[in-house]
Amino acid sequence: MSKKAKVGLAISVVLLALVTWFGVALYSNIPQSPVLGLESFYEREVAEDQIMDPLILVGPEVIPLLEKEVINPGMTNRRYAIGALGNLGSKASLPLLEKLASAKSEINYIRCDALAAMGMIDYQEGLRVTKSVKGDGLQCIAEIASDSDYAKWMKSNALRRTYFQALLGRHS
Repeated sequence: MSKKAKVGLAISVVLLALVTWFGVALYSNIPQSPVLGLESFYEREVAEDQIMDPLILVGPEVIPLLEKEVINPGMTNRRYAIGALGNLGSKASLPLLEKLASAKSEINYIRCDALAAMGMIDYQEGLRVTKSVKGDGLQCIAEIASDSDYAKWMKSNALRRTYFQALLGRHS
C-alpha cells in the first residue's frame, strides 16, 4: 500500500470515528419514549429557548400526553409545553389551544402562547381566534389591527424551534 493510500485510509478512519461519536452524542439527546421526553422536559435546567427540546425530539407521539398536561394550570413550564404543541404542528391540538386562548380564567400569557401555537399550526385558524378574542383585553394582541400586524406578531411571539435546533441543543 502506498504512503498516499495509508494517509487516506488513516484520515477516513479518523473521520468515521468522529462522525460515529458525533452521531451517538446527538442520538443520546433524543428521549426514547414520550414519557421519558416529558420527564426530561420537567427535570432539565437549560436556557429558556431550549426548555421544549425533549418534547420536540420525541415528536408527535408526545402530543396526547401534552394535551392532558397543559389543561392543568399548575403544570411546570406550561407555556413551553404549549409552544411545543405549536412546533409539533398537529391540527388535532387546535381545539384545545382555542379553548386555552379563549378562556378568560387563564393567565394572559398562557392565552397569548396558545394563540401563537395555533398560528404556528394553522396560520388562518390562529388569525381567526385572535380576532375573536381581540376585545378581551389581551395585551399581547392589543396592537393587531390587520392581517399584516398579525403576521408581525406571530414572527416575534411564536416560540419556534426546529428539530435540528433541539437536536443540536442550539441556544440563541
